[in-house]
Amino acid sequence: MPLSIQHQRSANRTLRIVCPNGHLGFAPIKTGSFQIGLAAEPDLICADSGSCDVGPGPLGADTSSSPRQWQVDDLEHMLLAARRLGMPMIVGSAGDTGSNSRVDLHPGSRLPARAGEVPHRLFLFGGR
Repeated sequence: MPLSIQHQRSANRTLRIVCPNGHLGFAPIKTGSFQIGLAAEPDLICADSGSCDVGPGPLGADTSSSPRQWQVDDLEHMLLAARRLGMPMIVGSAGDTGSNSRVDLHPGSRLPARAGEVPHRLFLFGGR
């Protein structure tokens, strides 16, 4: 993004966020819509997947209710876009229930290698 656009945005104190879907991995990203959002030159890409809406079964069993591959595919789309545009990617939680075991599924994935990208930096916030 040109420096003039960055300066103009900081002077206006705006923050543009693209969230490619309402629940990470619950339904595959609509890539066309995601590309439209990226064309708006967002400042960051974010998503979340921790929810109590999946019901007591997955929460109590500490399992995901969406296919893991859909979660990985969504993260891959987001990571590639974030790296291509040089912006941060923030994931609030993952794995549908947001439990530690579901979040821990993804940092060890081979996503950066699969995507042919330099490995990303991972920051975990919250209680462990």
